[in-house]
Amino acid sequence: MIGGSIRTEESIQITIRNNVVYGGGLALGGRYTSQSTVELNVVIGGDISGAGPHGFDNVIRSNVIRGGGLRLTFYAAGNNLTSNFVSGSPADGIAVDGYNPSSANQIQNNTAVENVGCDINDTTQYNPDATVVNIWTENRFVTKCGTATD
Repeated sequence: MIGGSIRTEESIQITIRNNVVYGGGLALGGRYTSQSTVELNVVIGGDISGAGPHGFDNVIRSNVIRGGGLRLTFYAAGNNLTSNFVSGSPADGIAVDGYNPSSANQIQNNTAVENVGCDINDTTQYNPDATVVNIWTENRFVTKCGTATD
């Protein structure tokens, strides 16, 4: 696809697989997106975004993103971002930004390099009494921001 985007709305158990998107992106959107999978896609010049408000238990894995980023926002909870490659984003490479998740998002085994902002960034706003935090493990990156770890 050239110059367009693939976007879901209010989806459960949707799979977006094996697409090549130039100048657009892939988005799991809608108020309740769950148990969906985005995998084995190539996105050039756009983002892959997941779990628009109240998204949970989605899997975003084994994608290549060049010139864009990988984003989780709003009340994203229990999502799994695994084995993605992100480079050349004009902003952050992999970014998790939202509000206190009800269950931890897992961000693991990703590579994020040469992004203009941070390669990995977690700016989730946690309730001071929260016991749930996102889990970052075995990611490869140069710069990190917020509460993102390796």
